[in-house]
Amino acid sequence: MISVLIYHPEEGLILFETGAGKDYPEVWGPQLGDLFARENYTEEMELDAQIRLTGNDIRDVKAVIIGHLHLDHAGGLEHFRGTDVPIYTHELELKHAFYSVASKTDLGRREDPWRTRQGHLEADQAITRSLSAIISSV
Repeated sequence: MISVLIYHPEEGLILFETGAGKDYPEVWGPQLGDLFARENYTEEMELDAQIRLTGNDIRDVKAVIIGHLHLDHAGGLEHFRGTDVPIYTHELELKHAFYSVASKTDLGRREDPWRTRQGHLEADQAITRSLSAIISSV
């Protein structure tokens, strides 16, 4: 599970993805905890600790971009609860997430709403275009 800290010369620190979150094995339950098992885990692997290793603090993050709202990408959003840090994701992704929670239909498998059916290259290009638009508007 990867998070990327981006330094923007005008906007400051932008975080792309937040990873699974601190207590994800307990929060997700044993099935997903086993699927996303941790090995050799230490507290130093947590998002806030990794950001500190860069000489920054998680409170220095000015914006968060989430590619999609599965827990292994967005579970660490807990760090930004109750803050004014804007969280950006694709509009259709957010609608899908709200619908999935309300209807209890998301079992963790679906096609991202903006992907084409012709392969990953087109999907990656679409995501890149979406993220570029988000970043330029931050």
